[in-house]
Amino acid sequence: MYFTDYLTPKSKSAHEGRILDIRTLKLNHLKTTSHIANIDWRNVCLIWYIGNKRFPTLILDRQQGLYAIPAKPSSLMKQLMNMRPLGCKRTMMAAAKHVGVNNYVPTVQGEFCMSPLKSVDGKEQSWLALHHIDDYTIGNRSDNSLVQFRGCHEKVLIPTTHRFIFNREKDWTAIMKFQQTILNTIKATFAGVKTSATEISQYQAFASEVREFELEAVEEWTEKVLRYVGFDEQTLAPTLKELMKEFDS
Repeated sequence: MYFTDYLTPKSKSAHEGRILDIRTLKLNHLKTTSHIANIDWRNVCLIWYIGNKRFPTLILDRQQGLYAIPAKPSSLMKQLMNMRPLGCKRTMMAAAKHVGVNNYVPTVQGEFCMSPLKSVDGKEQSWLALHHIDDYTIGNRSDNSLVQFRGCHEKVLIPTTHRFIFNREKDWTAIMKFQQTILNTIKATFAGVKTSATEISQYQAFASEVREFELEAVEEWTEKVLRYVGFDEQTLAPTLKELMKEFDS
């Protein structure tokens, strides 16, 4: 896949050495009329927000190439959450918080990860498919990165640092490992009498972490409800403590 093949000859000249500079792309740079495509999330490498009123989002796809769609990135990510298993935003956020990921929370389904980039306008974010990255290096400046996607024959220059991508990969790994812990706990539950003594000991540790995660999620949302119904700082803490004791009993 050569993404620059989808650009007009005039706009292609701005992308030298088979490097697509995503920062400079505009809607009129595309060779053909932008279209509504059936997004195949298995091949999406990057969702890039350009802010155009009619077609605000560019998609870099390993099979369909480079195209624009009328939906904003936030709408596309909601569609993705609704399409995939475990697609509950609340559960995703709680799992991320449990492993210490509080900023730039990615959408993780095991080895699938769409990670948000820093917002330009303070509202919409572009999204990077970490699972399709083959390699990345520092770009022509320290605040840029050259990203090589699997199955693509040219690099993409993205306005984010090498360290930022590295940290997002660490977040992905942490969340993925915790998701595996949940799956292991479910597996142990269904295994029943077939589970060996060694496996039971191992799964007890898994279950303990999942239980801790459950308590964290319940406490967070209980606190939000108490604040919503009017509890102040003095009455909230003792009431929340009593409710959590009741839940954990």
